[in-house]
Amino acid sequence: MSAVVLLALGWQAFAGEAQKQEAPTIMPDQTVQSGISNFIASIQGSSLESEEDFAAAIDSFFSANGSSNKVDLEQMLLAYGGKEEHLVNPQQEMLKRIMLARLVQGMDQEEVLEVVAPLLESTANARLVSNAHQVLGFSISKKGRSHPDQPGVRKYLSKHKDTPPYGFIKYLYRTGDEKAVDVVGSVYGDKSTPAYSDTGKRGLAAVEAVARGGRWWEELYAAEKMKQNPKLRDPELMKQLKKSNDPVVSATVQEIEDEKK
Repeated sequence: MSAVVLLALGWQAFAGEAQKQEAPTIMPDQTVQSGISNFIASIQGSSLESEEDFAAAIDSFFSANGSSNKVDLEQMLLAYGGKEEHLVNPQQEMLKRIMLARLVQGMDQEEVLEVVAPLLESTANARLVSNAHQVLGFSISKKGRSHPDQPGVRKYLSKHKDTPPYGFIKYLYRTGDEKAVDVVGSVYGDKSTPAYSDTGKRGLAAVEAVARGGRWWEELYAAEKMKQNPKLRDPELMKQLKKSNDPVVSATVQEIEDEKK
């Protein structure tokens, strides 16, 4: 495959970018893993000269391997080595990244979230969490910012209303703006929940306005934004949020305080 095609496809992949749940464990399927490795080897030695031919080859591989989209996505998350492995095997990892992007872009958003959102509930496997972020970049984000006001996101949150996916919600808060808390509030709140993205407030004023709502998803937004940006860490607001009835909110504030030590 030509370097020009690989570079073009790689650029597209980069541009495409309560009760606490336990993060699931994904086990490798040796048959699928071998198939991925063999496909990568065959592509590296091929004479494909166009993006369309390469995309068609990826689609053919996933449709012919007999696995569901869920299994394919899980196994690609395991196969992709991320930034560290990219330094050692750049072309191989770029191909895996392109395969991952192509797979995700052909899946329903809710289907993607059912696989990757639970992985954000634990940081025990840093590479898997990082790969989950990559997938979310392909599925619900643009240029590094999440766009939560989408049907797939709302459906996923609604389906898990009784056990809020804190890790995923924190991701939306970290990578989005007040629209993220509006979307979360529309699922977990009621008709009295305000639309914070319409207030016109920015910075600390916006964070304080959300926190005053007093509900867990509002407090969590404020805590997560303060964790992300030291300039928003108002001492009184931090003291208030540390007393939150929601353990995830108070734990997030504790993480901020631990950073100072």
